[in-house]
Amino acid sequence: MKKFAAFLTALALFCVCLVCVNAIAGSKTELTSAQMGTWTNTYKYTSYDAITANLTKDTIPVFGSSEFNHGKKTKCHPKAVFRHQKLTPMLIGTKFSQSMTHTIELAAIAPKMKLKKAVFIVSPTWFTEDGARPEGFAMRFSESEYAAMLRNPNISNGLKMKIAKRTDALLRSEATVQKCARKYDSVYLYGTGNAADKLYCEARQKFIRQRDYNCVTSAMKVSHIQPGATKTVTSKVPDWKKLEKEGTVYAMKKSKNNKFFMYNSYFNKKFKPHMKKMKGKDAKRLFVKSPEYSDLNCFLEVCKQSGIKPMLVILPLNKYWYDYTKLPMKNRLTVAEKVKKMGKKYGAEVQDLTSEGSTKYFMQDTVHLSAKGWVSVDESIYNFYKEGI
Repeated sequence: MKKFAAFLTALALFCVCLVCVNAIAGSKTELTSAQMGTWTNTYKYTSYDAITANLTKDTIPVFGSSEFNHGKKTKCHPKAVFRHQKLTPMLIGTKFSQSMTHTIELAAIAPKMKLKKAVFIVSPTWFTEDGARPEGFAMRFSESEYAAMLRNPNISNGLKMKIAKRTDALLRSEATVQKCARKYDSVYLYGTGNAADKLYCEARQKFIRQRDYNCVTSAMKVSHIQPGATKTVTSKVPDWKKLEKEGTVYAMKKSKNNKFFMYNSYFNKKFKPHMKKMKGKDAKRLFVKSPEYSDLNCFLEVCKQSGIKPMLVILPLNKYWYDYTKLPMKNRLTVAEKVKKMGKKYGAEVQDLTSEGSTKYFMQDTVHLSAKGWVSVDESIYNFYKEGI
């Protein structure tokens, strides 16, 4: 009786969703826009439809985290550098976006990618003993992308099971979402779901994707992202030397009064008040063991199974700050060494920026790129895109 009631509930929900979706489908605002790629917005990141609608033959997904929110108003951020370039980076990620989040995202959108290349900007500070935080992972979890990942026919069941198991563990702080993910697993992965489960999942996905659409289109209006917008493309290669000089001048102006070459606005607010307790704090900090390595390996395995060429960009740590906190130099190199080995195994290109940690004005704080730092990453992405063209 309970199963029959569940079936009726799922059927009713499915019908309601169909009616609602069909009622407003005709008035949907177009999700495609040349401005979408470099738009930094959390609703975009978690919307399968918003991302896949904007994957052209000149679009490269660029996965990262909070660095995308830094330097947006400078001439050196990808938003400015690639505004009139044929290449459009599809920026995906913000704070708490780490390897498993991006593994799910890539596996979801891979079948829709016309250019089989992907860039992953790796932050060394992710590789803690505990790895991604469940609360942070839950904040960035996308049901529409998770379901699309499970339904990707090019990904092996073995890899999907590994991703599903890790996802289940990371969703332990959000019981309701965890329950939904398990339901998707039963229907789309294990094939153990009954008729009611299948109806529920289909109805749930229609609801989620409509919700995502509503959130994205509302955010587009607020951010002045024009639906259907195109861009004027130039054949000129970005003047990297000029941009590097402009980025350096900008960073120097922002970093006048501290010995760590950070932007004063960040140093004075986030670091200066805590100087005493931070001195020597990282003397025993290690990056040797972390579930993040396994999560990153899953990302590279998705690339392999999807025929995608990856490039890993390893960000540096601010040498001057971590000298102060006494983080041993050999420990600072751990992540780069391990990630480079992983990259070599999967045939990935690797841009190791670790040594730039000692370059003055390369970082705006301890881990985020300055305007000067962004130029190096932009050029790496551009050169990666041009390979084979």
